[in-house]
Amino acid sequence: YNKNLRYFTYGHGGYFSPKSYVAMGIPLDFAGRKGKLSYQIGTSLGVQHFRELDAPYYPNSPADQAELEQFAAANPTINIPTSY
Repeated sequence: YNKNLRYFTYGHGGYFSPKSYVAMGIPLDFAGRKGKLSYQIGTSLGVQHFRELDAPYYPNSPADQAELEQFAAANPTINIPTSY
């Protein structure tokens, strides 16, 4: 968890590695019977929060990373981290 490696680009691995992660859940089950019919309904209500460190999309290719950052700078609708 010391690196952010969630991206699916060469050099990352594509697994979730947050700096911090908190999840809370409350399971809810409801079951009953009416004659020959029985039923069970289950669900869970919860909330989660995670925080990641910035990471380059192309950690093994400075040229590709620079090209991506240049493209993002020219297109304001694209948001990528630029500080690592």
